Amino acid sequence: MGRNGRLRHEWLIGSAYQYMSKRFAFKVANQYRRDANGDKDYTWQGSYLALNDGRWLFTLGQIDRWWGQGWQHNLIWGNQSSPAPSASVSYLGDHTPLLGFWSFEAVYQLPDKTGYDTHWAARLVSQPIRPFQHGISYQKWQDPNGTRQVSEQWAWDAKLALPAFDWPVAHAVYTELASNYQGQELATSLIGWSGQTEIARQSVRLVLEQQTTHDGFESSLADTPAVDQQVSSDQLGGNSTTYGLDNSRSVAVYTQFSNDHAIKLMLADREQATHNWQEIEASYRLPVATAMVTLGASRTDDAAPYVSEANTRVWLKYQLRF
Repeated sequence: MGRNGRLRHEWLIGSAYQYMSKRFAFKVANQYRRDANGDKDYTWQGSYLALNDGRWLFTLGQIDRWWGQGWQHNLIWGNQSSPAPSASVSYLGDHTPLLGFWSFEAVYQLPDKTGYDTHWAARLVSQPIRPFQHGISYQKWQDPNGTRQVSEQWAWDAKLALPAFDWPVAHAVYTELASNYQGQELATSLIGWSGQTEIARQSVRLVLEQQTTHDGFESSLADTPAVDQQVSSDQLGGNSTTYGLDNSRSVAVYTQFSNDHAIKLMLADREQATHNWQEIEASYRLPVATAMVTLGASRTDDAAPYVSEANTRVWLKYQLRF
């Protein structure tokens, strides 16, 4: 059960075919769906073509990406359910004395419903020593029509594995720092802790996170890439993050059972402008014959911005594989 498992549509029916080999892979996926606003559309999201040549990887398609360390928060790049058409190239580097193990990725995409026509991003990830990993990201959004300002952002994220001593746990602390959309001041930061252990041979992960806004935050997000979201991680197209929140705290538990059942429970306290609200989300995934079924529910306080009377959501996902 991953970071981006929440459904964003009233209903959806889709199919996909995937093929993988040593040198290339492709997936053809299509969906017919109705979103939360009642609009129906037919999409090819999730389709891709990937070509592998040694340490190089080239991709073309509509692919979910998650850059950074957070589980319930993301300040850099975190598609939720509607990735934009994109092309990317990545390279896995040799071990070097300064960078250690490292990789580089560059992406060019055509975002949807964000007010921007082009978006390109680059990310360098380095692991100079075994317990420490960090990454530097740069993004730029452009609007050739000039109706929105050209925006850019720098970000840095890092994760440090902590010693377990005699405890039966693997845990780490992590952080993300992101600039404003002028690329000049620190706008927002994230700090978190994640720990995983086994209880009765079942895997349990606990995640604690805190997102904080700083002085460099935009007073208005209307002319920034954050225009593609209304509250935390509402995905309308392109790059959706929790950048638009003033402050946010969350605790989550992810349980993976040995029989392939999984449970997620998340509780969050959000702040945005003059609003303060709470969210609770739970989901249960289980295999049924050759299918995978996910049952989920979430509830948001009436005080949340942009929330209508339907502040409780229940969803069912049935995925049949054959």
